[in-house]
This record gives sequence, structure tokens and C-alpha cells, in this order.
Amino acid sequence: MNRIYKLKFDKRRNEMVIVSEITAGAGKEKSTGHIADLTALSPFRKLLGTLTPVALLTGLIAGLLPAMVLAADLPAGGQIVGGQGSISTSGNQMTIHQQTQNMATNWH
Repeated sequence: MNRIYKLKFDKRRNEMVIVSEITAGAGKEKSTGHIADLTALSPFRKLLGTLTPVALLTGLIAGLLPAMVLAADLPAGGQIVGGQGSISTSGNQMTIHQQTQNMATNWH
């Protein structure tokens, strides 16, 4: 059984805690002059708690907009004006077969 430990007083917990003998100590504390009141932070935390879901929802909507654009109808009225090829549509899938090196199309 490990017997390399010591008891140290934890000011945050206000009690004695068991710590390893090989760990470094916390060192000296720096004095700030006063302790901040937690009630002063409460409105900020409330605002942050409200804005976080709004920001997540905004990000979700912005992420879905490109998918909504991709779900648009297929273009119609395509004519091959240069080169050779064919354009065929079946349901929500369009196939363009290019038979020459260069091909140009016009969409109405």
C-alpha cells in the first residue's frame, strides 16, 4: 500500500485533504486587495446562459442554409451550343454526357 502522502489544509474546501508527498505545493498566494462578490457576476452569467443557446441555434440555421439551396429544383432548358453531348433528367438527377473535348451549353 502506498504510504507516501501528507495532510494539507485546503482553503477552498476549508478542510484537511490527503495529497501525495511528491506533488508541488501551491506556493504563496498573491493578495488582490478584495474578494469579488459572486452576486455581481450573476447578471453576466445569466446573460451568457441565455446567449449560448441562441448562438448555437443561429449556427445551426446558418449551417442548414447551404443544404436548403442544394435542395432546389434542377435547371431546365439546357441546350448544347458548342461541341457534342446530351443532357437528360430523371426525377431529381441530371446527367450530362460530353462527347467532345469542349462543350458549351445555354440554360434558359
